[in-house]
Amino acid sequence: MNITKDTVEGSVEDRRMLQSNDVCMDNEERRAKINAFTPNGLLPNKVSFLTKELDRDRCYELEKRTTLLLNQILPNQHSEIQRNSVVSYLQRLIMNSVSCQVFTVGSVPLKTYLPNGDIDQTIFSYNQDLKDSLVHEVRCILECERNNKNAEFHVKEVRYIHGQVDNQIAHNHLFKCSIILIKAWCFHESRILGANRGLISSYAVEVLVLYIFHIYSDIFPFSGPLEVLFRFLDFFSKFDWKNYIVSLLGPVPINSLPNMMVEPPLNDCGELLLGRDILIALKALYGVTRRTQEPFVSKHLNIVDPLCENNNLGRSISMGI
Repeated sequence: MNITKDTVEGSVEDRRMLQSNDVCMDNEERRAKINAFTPNGLLPNKVSFLTKELDRDRCYELEKRTTLLLNQILPNQHSEIQRNSVVSYLQRLIMNSVSCQVFTVGSVPLKTYLPNGDIDQTIFSYNQDLKDSLVHEVRCILECERNNKNAEFHVKEVRYIHGQVDNQIAHNHLFKCSIILIKAWCFHESRILGANRGLISSYAVEVLVLYIFHIYSDIFPFSGPLEVLFRFLDFFSKFDWKNYIVSLLGPVPINSLPNMMVEPPLNDCGELLLGRDILIALKALYGVTRRTQEPFVSKHLNIVDPLCENNNLGRSISMGI
């Protein structure tokens, strides 16, 4: 399903109705879950603040305002037409010259891009003769197109940089809306989004957002994307980045490398959004294996790629962040 304004409008009220059902949960049972909520990998004496109860009435009012903001930055028909035109243009341009297939990946097909977000595409070829020259071939095509005054789109610059959970969460695309809001905060407010500028990548942000749903979903039914942003900032501001790596299987002590000795995400506190068996199955279905099995390399901020455990999603981040 795609996100549209229609699906977002009224979603706060829908979530409020769902929230009211939560009242039926036994208060003692819920309080026990909250008291037992002890994530691993945090700085000392920071856990108690993570389970602060929020004023639900205030949350709903703030979520309504957040919906108005999201309606300004969500993908819409105009942006979809523009991006599809660019995608089709690049596919024709490359595939007419090289024996390959071009696919769009990342935030565009996921419908979680910002208005000024980029379009990520990946190229596959079964032609063994292109094994070592595919990147060079594509660069040459784009360089030539940059000089084509009659091109459908103007290619300004060519650079070579080496470098479906939403359905399960549901609630009117809460996961996708949360990603968009948090990416907007990372880009416009904190200026930390942009792997090509030594900042955090979109994929890394998405994994961190998933981590919040992963550990909080059993005790806090989020009232909306704004609450997810609050939990996101609250949790990762207290995470012990100096000594731990973020992994959906659980925090990994940096001093355990290269063995990746994973600690559980939570100690004795209910169910996680994605069980270990599900994560392993997803990796088996969609995971990738590098030709050279290099170990996970620790950087300034460390996040394990859930589809390739030796890939550090924080590798692009410089010390300045």
